[in-house]
Amino acid sequence: MKRLLLTAALVLVAGCKEEVTGPQHVTCDPFLMSYGVAVGDTIDGPQGLRYIESHPEIRDVLLSGGDPLLLSDRKLEHLLSRLRAIKHVEFIRIGSRIPVFLPQRITPALCEIFKRYGT
Repeated sequence: MKRLLLTAALVLVAGCKEEVTGPQHVTCDPFLMSYGVAVGDTIDGPQGLRYIESHPEIRDVLLSGGDPLLLSDRKLEHLLSRLRAIKHVEFIRIGSRIPVFLPQRITPALCEIFKRYGT
């Protein structure tokens, strides 16, 4: 199973860089990527989703790179619906510090989005 880091937002909550360790070490600079793919290179938003669609070995997608929960509900729902529509994507994870730094962002509407696109 391949994992992929999809950056969803440029804005960070706590001012740090995301770092992912796995079969390959990937360090993401959130100021260089926006809604792109971190696989040692950067790809823009729609290209990131096309990349995932065209690589059936990708089963696990981590949304991070800044903080995806800083996206509007509409944008986050669009992104989750597109990812959920990709048949080979089994897991969609969200890396966020919002619940700690801005708990009021976790609204009933956001919880409904999570229920709709969760597994």
